[in-house]
Amino acid sequence: TPSTISSLIKSTTTAITVSPTTAEIAEGNTTTIVATTTPSGNKVTWQTSNPAVATVGTQSGAPSNYGQVVGVSAGTAVITAVSGKYSASTVVTVVAGA
Repeated sequence: TPSTISSLIKSTTTAITVSPTTAEIAEGNTTTIVATTTPSGNKVTWQTSNPAVATVGTQSGAPSNYGQVVGVSAGTAVITAVSGKYSASTVVTVVAGA
């Protein structure tokens, strides 16, 4: 119906940003990355360039725009938030635990 199409068009993501854009965590620790979509509240999915270094998923009990990153082993991974055809990334450096 026209009203359904109109509501879908209004909710299409037109931009996404992440904060912070860089982060450093120790092995075994976590940090949260927040994605902001335009319009706000659109669904976000999370990806990692290197799951051997850092994993990412939606933070438990939080909206999809809160990504929880877990440091797995020392190295660098790019964590990407995706909404529609738009994406934004954070470079995460994992340092060896003490």
